[in-house]
Amino acid sequence: MKLTSISANYRPLRIGFLVDVDDIKGVSSSAGVNTLLWGGIYNPIIPVSPDDDTQAKELISIFGVDVLKAVQPSEQIENVVNKYPYLKEIDGEFCELFYENGNINKKELRFIDSLNIVDFYWHRDIRHQPDQGKSPFALVSWDVQDPLSTLYELQFGYFPQDPLLINHKTSFLNGLRAHTFDIAPRDELNPAVLKVIGPITLTGAELYPYDRGMDSGVYLGDPHDFNDLVTFWNIRAAGCRLLFLPKDDLFRYEKAAKLHITYLEKQHFRSPNIEDPIVIYHRGRTDDEIRQIREMFSSSRQMPSSDYQKKQVQRVCHYHFITPDQASAYVEQQGPGYQVTVELPEKKFIVDDYRSYRRQHLAISVSMLGEKNYDYPNHTLTVPNIQDLNEFYSREIGLLDPWGLRAEKNGFAKLICTTDDSIFLQPIPFRTLIRCLFQHAGIKNEVSQPGRLANRIIEMFGDIDGARVFKIPGVRKILQDKKPDTLFTRSGAKQIIRETGDFTQHEDLYIEPRESPKLKPDEVFDFLLKKEILRAGLELRCESCHLKNWRSLDAIGDRWSCEYCGAQGLTSLQLRHRGDWKFRKSGLFSRDNNQEGAIPVILTLYAFLRVLEFGSFVYSTALELDSPKCEVDFCVLQYSRGGRTEIAIGECKSSGGTINQDDVDNQRLVREKFNKVGFDCYMTFSKTADSFTDEELNLFNKIVDDGLPVVLLLNRELEPYRPYAFNEEVSQMSYGTIGGMAEKSMQIYLEKPFISPTRFVD
Repeated sequence: MKLTSISANYRPLRIGFLVDVDDIKGVSSSAGVNTLLWGGIYNPIIPVSPDDDTQAKELISIFGVDVLKAVQPSEQIENVVNKYPYLKEIDGEFCELFYENGNINKKELRFIDSLNIVDFYWHRDIRHQPDQGKSPFALVSWDVQDPLSTLYELQFGYFPQDPLLINHKTSFLNGLRAHTFDIAPRDELNPAVLKVIGPITLTGAELYPYDRGMDSGVYLGDPHDFNDLVTFWNIRAAGCRLLFLPKDDLFRYEKAAKLHITYLEKQHFRSPNIEDPIVIYHRGRTDDEIRQIREMFSSSRQMPSSDYQKKQVQRVCHYHFITPDQASAYVEQQGPGYQVTVELPEKKFIVDDYRSYRRQHLAISVSMLGEKNYDYPNHTLTVPNIQDLNEFYSREIGLLDPWGLRAEKNGFAKLICTTDDSIFLQPIPFRTLIRCLFQHAGIKNEVSQPGRLANRIIEMFGDIDGARVFKIPGVRKILQDKKPDTLFTRSGAKQIIRETGDFTQHEDLYIEPRESPKLKPDEVFDFLLKKEILRAGLELRCESCHLKNWRSLDAIGDRWSCEYCGAQGLTSLQLRHRGDWKFRKSGLFSRDNNQEGAIPVILTLYAFLRVLEFGSFVYSTALELDSPKCEVDFCVLQYSRGGRTEIAIGECKSSGGTINQDDVDNQRLVREKFNKVGFDCYMTFSKTADSFTDEELNLFNKIVDDGLPVVLLLNRELEPYRPYAFNEEVSQMSYGTIGGMAEKSMQIYLEKPFISPTRFVD
C-alpha cells in the first residue's frame, strides 16, 4: 500500500433548474430555491422548449451541471431529464430537492444549504461581536406590486414560503444579526442596497472560483421578458458581477448603476496591471440603446457590448470551491487493477452539531496532480472533461456507484454526503479509456497484432521511459539489419553502436545507473544483454556434416546434437581453439519482422511523453479500426492543458519506409470523426530517418493547404532526450500540448504558420 497526497476540494453541487420557456413564475421559483442553497447564485436556469432542446443541451454542457431539477415539472422537462439519467440520480436513487421529515411533517433540503454559511459566520465572527454592532447583512424587501418585483427576486433573492424544518428567513435575520432593507415602490433604487450582503449574495460566500469568471458589467434588458431574466441570471451564474438595468426604468437605477460601475473601476479581476472592461450585456438591443447606456454611465474603462442573442455563456463557467485542501490517498493493487482510498479532509465549514449528521449532498473535486508519480502504471484518474461520458466514468472509477462522478476541467468530482469520511476510486486502464473515446467518436477498435507486440516490448523495459536505448542509431541498426540467424561478435556490435550516426550525441543518455558520467558502447551492449534483446552463445562445427550450429549459453552442455544431421559432439573438443563468443538477436527481436514496426512507435510515444510530461499522457500502441477500416500505429491523448481534448493518431515508419496517400486518407477519415465530437485531432507522421522524401512533403503540404494541422517527427526530434532540442528558438516554444507540437512541425518542415487552439505558453 502506497501513501500519496492529492488535491481534494469540497464544493456545492451545481444544480441546473429546468423551466419551461416563457414560464416567468418558474424563473422566480428557481430564484427562491437557490436562495436556500449554498452556491445557489451559481446554479443556472435552463429553459426547455417543447420544439427544440438545443439551448437546454448547450447550457447543461457549458455549466457542467451535477444534477437537473425542475421546480414545476412538465412533459418536455421530463423528456430532457430522461436524456441525462446520470443527472437525476444520486447514490443510485432519484433525489428530490426536498425530503419529508417523517416525525414532524416538515421538509429538509437534500443539498448543502445556506444555513451552513449562517452557522459558520455565527461561530466564527458574529457571536463574539456586541449585539449593537452593525451587520453587513440585510434582508432586502419590496412591494410585491412593484413592476420590478420579479427582477428584485432574481437580483437580491428571497426566502420562499415552504414548510421547512428550519426557517431560513429567521435564521438569516438572527444568525447574522441582519437588518431589513426596504425598497420603496416605484421609487429610485437606493444605491446603498448594493453595499449590503443580501440572501442571494450570501449563497456565494466562502466560495472561491477555480479561475476568474466572465467580465463584470451591467445587463440591459426588459425585466418582464423571460429571455432577458434567464440570460441575466445565467451570466451572473457564470461568475460575473452583474447589475440588471431595466431599459424602460433606467431613472430608478441611475444612482445604483453609477455606484456599481465605480466599484468595478476599482477592481482588477485579471491582474493588477490589466484594466478589465465593463461589459454591457444584452439580447438584441439597438446601437442607440447601447450608446445611451455609455453616455448615461460613462466610465474610465472600456465599455464593450456583448449580444447574448448571438452567443451563449462560454468557457468561463468555473466551479466555486470551499477553500482548497489536500487529502491522503492510499494506493493498493487489486488483481490486475488498483484501488485508491481517499481519506476526505475535515469538513470545517460544518460547525453545527445537528447539521453535522444530516445527509446533505455536496461534491468533492479530485485532482491527481503529477499523476505519473503515483503507483498505478498505465492507469489514470485524470479523465477528459467530456460530460457525455459521466456514466462511463462513474462505473469505471466509482466502483459501486454508477452515477456518482462528474467530469471536470482538471479531474472529476465525486458526489458525496456530509457524513462521508472516505471515498474509493478505481483508476481506469489506458486501454479502456481509449476504447471508450474511440467508440464515443463512432469508431470500433481493438489493439492489433503489431500493437500487442509493441506493448510487450514496452513491458520488457518497464515503461516507455525505460526504452530510451532505442534512441541510439547503432542499436536500431543492429536490430533492423541483422537477420535472426546472423551471428556477430561483441566487438563488431560495439563498432556498429559507436560508428552509426554520432554516438557522442548520446553520451549523456541515461539508460541505467552507471559509474562513468558518459555512456559508452560497452554499457549499451551490456544493457541489451540484460534486457535479453541479445543472447550470447557459441558456434559449434559438427564433426560429421561439418555444418555450423549455434548454441545459446543456457543450452550448452558437455554433449550436443547437430541440428542438421543429429550427430553427437563433445563441446569440450570445440573449446580448444575458441576465439570469441558469438551473439544474435533474442526473444521478440529474433523474428524476421522488424518487430512489426514497434521501435518507431515507441520512439514516437517517447517524444510525446517528453512534450506532455507536465500534463496528461494516455496512449495506445497500434489499433485496428472498423469504420473506417484501417489501422493507426498509435494514439496519444492530452486533456490537462489548454482546456480542450486533444488526440494524436499516427503513422510510424522505419528508415527506408514510405508514407503514402493511403496513410494520409485513412487518418483524414479518423480525424473527421473525432472532430465531430469536439476533439482536436492531429494527424501525425513519424519516421526514424533524417529527412522526409519530396513526395511525402508534398502530401503534408496538401494536408495543411486544406486547413488541417499535422505533427511531423524525424530523427532530430526522436533521438534527443527532449524533442526540438536541436533548435533553441523552437525548443523555447514549449506549449505542453499536441497542438503546440503541430505548430512547431509546420514551422520547421513546411514553413507555414499554425496557431494551436490549445496553445499554452509555459
